[in-house]
Amino acid sequence: MDSKLSNRVPVIIVLVIGIILLVDIINVFVIGGPSFFSLIFKPGNAASTSGTSPAMVFPGISPGNNASAGSPASQAIFVPTTAIPVPTVKYVTVVTPIREETNNQSSLRIQSTSQPTQDQNDYALIYSQDLSFLSGQNMTAVAFDVKEPPLIINYNVFPVMVTDAMAFTNNSPSNKGREEIINNTRPSDFSRFTVTVYDRKSGGKIAQDGYGGLYGITPQKTFVVREAGSYIIQFEGESTEVHVDMLLKREGNIV
Repeated sequence: MDSKLSNRVPVIIVLVIGIILLVDIINVFVIGGPSFFSLIFKPGNAASTSGTSPAMVFPGISPGNNASAGSPASQAIFVPTTAIPVPTVKYVTVVTPIREETNNQSSLRIQSTSQPTQDQNDYALIYSQDLSFLSGQNMTAVAFDVKEPPLIINYNVFPVMVTDAMAFTNNSPSNKGREEIINNTRPSDFSRFTVTVYDRKSGGKIAQDGYGGLYGITPQKTFVVREAGSYIIQFEGESTEVHVDMLLKREGNIV
């Protein structure tokens, strides 16, 4: 009799465990309650000292250890700051560029002049853009009024650079008759940029300057408009990237 009972004990234990597992599965997946085993084997909470606040633990930093600068621990809690962009006044309006063939204009070339030597606090940055003309001939235009001149247009042109390989014969005493190649890097012949001032009402061209062709290859220039008026400022280019800043006298223009 005892032998039969001892033989049934493992079967009973397996049966009880199976029932517990079945009930636990129903409890977790059907009812949504906690797992029976998680309650049994739940780890104890770390003991805290009476009257002491619990320590704050950051990811990657072990309690009680000081993280040195540059270590992975210090990088885990580093919060980078965001650079504050240069504010520009919402003064200009983007407009449709003027096509040369459809406008009656009298071309007047304006020479670049030095920026007026006045306190920069007297001027507002009304336009600051990086313009790309790498994908062919492109243009963009903005319009605004200049009630109290001057309007200052600063631009910096970055032309596409090309490299020419030139073969020559070295006639120096040590290498006489030796054929050599020189690589000459220069701005592309196709790189150009123009800034054109149009009268907003008539569409007539008032002034123009730029980079390439008649305007030379000086990459940085200052273009000053010294007359009051309602203008369209148009930027055109090819095989270049250009940064443009436009500043306008605050007094009489900016509210």
